[in-house]
Amino acid sequence: MTRFLIRIRCHPEGEELPKHLGSKRVFPGCADRSCAYKRPQEHPGGMEMMKRVLTALFFCVAACSISLHLGQDTTFDLKSYHLYNAWAVLTGRWSHDVFVAGAQTFFSPFIDAPYYIVATTLLPAHGVAVVAFAGIPYGILLYLIYLISRRIGGALQFDARWERTTFVAASVLLAGTGAATWSQIGLTSNDVTVAAIVLASFYQILSGLTDHDEEPLSFRKVAVAGALLGLATGLKLTAAIYVPSIAVVIFFIERGWKSKVRSLFVYGCCTLAAFAIAYGPWGWKLYKLTGNPFFPLFNGVFHSDWMASISIRDVRFLPKSLLQWLFYPFYWTNLQSSWVTEVPFRDVRLALAYVFVVGYVVVALISRDLRTKFLFGKYKAIHALVLFIAFSYILWMHEFSILRYLVAVECLASLFVVVSLMVLAQKLRHLSVWFPAIGTTLAVGFIVAFTVSPPWGRAPAGMDILAMQAPGFEHGALVIFADVPMSFLAPGLAATGQDLRFMTIPRDFSSSGGQLGADGFRHELGRRMKVQIHEHREALYVLFYKSDARPESSLAAFNVQIDMSSCQTGKSPLEREFLACRGIYREEQPSG
Repeated sequence: MTRFLIRIRCHPEGEELPKHLGSKRVFPGCADRSCAYKRPQEHPGGMEMMKRVLTALFFCVAACSISLHLGQDTTFDLKSYHLYNAWAVLTGRWSHDVFVAGAQTFFSPFIDAPYYIVATTLLPAHGVAVVAFAGIPYGILLYLIYLISRRIGGALQFDARWERTTFVAASVLLAGTGAATWSQIGLTSNDVTVAAIVLASFYQILSGLTDHDEEPLSFRKVAVAGALLGLATGLKLTAAIYVPSIAVVIFFIERGWKSKVRSLFVYGCCTLAAFAIAYGPWGWKLYKLTGNPFFPLFNGVFHSDWMASISIRDVRFLPKSLLQWLFYPFYWTNLQSSWVTEVPFRDVRLALAYVFVVGYVVVALISRDLRTKFLFGKYKAIHALVLFIAFSYILWMHEFSILRYLVAVECLASLFVVVSLMVLAQKLRHLSVWFPAIGTTLAVGFIVAFTVSPPWGRAPAGMDILAMQAPGFEHGALVIFADVPMSFLAPGLAATGQDLRFMTIPRDFSSSGGQLGADGFRHELGRRMKVQIHEHREALYVLFYKSDARPESSLAAFNVQIDMSSCQTGKSPLEREFLACRGIYREEQPSG
């Protein structure tokens, strides 16, 4: 049954009621006041709910088709740790092997598990379906962009329904085809999945806004927004940059200090609780093992004896000059690599959003009337959008500057670009009633055509990613991966039933620039690796890529040499041919 809520507001006698309120009605007890009511938005009934479900299904089907078109994920990270981490935890191998996926071995595997389960358990013989279903998070992302654009569109003054439809369609198209977003469709990096959860959290805040400034945000929606962001951060720690961004939005949107404090308290508690549920079990496991619940991250704070007391951080893509700090998105408008990603790309969305956000701020500062208009009433949704984009971008630039972590910001920045284009085009409506829609559509089409997405590794759908040809090993042997990425070979090798153990000794493990710091093998992690090698000294094998140089220096740190006369060739559809060679262990000679 459809329910209706009655919202009553009283106004001093003689005051004109706002146009958005319905007809006047005098209630008992309001002898000297005119009280008005309106019927707010109805709770979604059967037909409305069916429409939403069908819309979501449409986006998911489209996303699955796009994922199938783009192909199977063969990225470095898939081969480095996404497959191995899920496999190792689900099969109980994680505590038996050592450092197989490098530093990423210790990353939470929960977000990787669904893909692995679908690919190896639910649909092991249907690789095409696995690739298609990998696009579902992108479909959910598109649906959330659709919902957010409809909510933002409500603040714009459209003269016709087709203008609103054009705005929503252009927003979904521009947001869904950004360089960061498009390149991540169907990939196991899970950045689209995290972005979808972040947008769901932001939408909760938007849907809780009303045109009445004295009404606080919905307690339930603030709680759900916090829980969603806590979940996203627990699944992938890079989502943490969005937690303070939503807090900033809540702080500036809420009216009155009491409401601000209440909403921020609820938001913070729900974020923390959801994070504890999503990450807590894994964090506790790491803490018991290493003394650092985020190992190897933040070890400069927790000082785990498993590695040097340093805080690992990828600083390759951080801005390197004042001009880059101030105008970083403008560097991405030329086809290039090495700014915020390893492979070439080109995109103008963030540069345009940068210009429009600065223009928005300047106009708001110059005109007090416009500033009041932006901060209150129906324009609060647009103000929330700008706040979220600006603060999230600043935090992203300071912490990562890695393009694929920017999916959520890229989507919402694209939406703001469409808002700005539509508003500017409406100023030229006198040229033609169709100009706003046509002009915005042409501009969006040009931006999409101009974009070049990063070409991450792909292969034709249907590939058996675990298939391989490899020589036999002794029962109970220790297999050392001396190159990266190689951990994806572990599930296939273990399937031979030879009770193998696995370890990775990357080429830079013991170097000063190694991922675990200088002389990493001298800490508890290195000592455990040495013990494992010593226990399997009679049955050691070393795997490395045939096209690369011999990894002798890194192995020498663990007193292991390669017997090149014993090498046999193996290969996998995901990588180059590799050599599997006998490892010779040399006992350490006592000093002195």
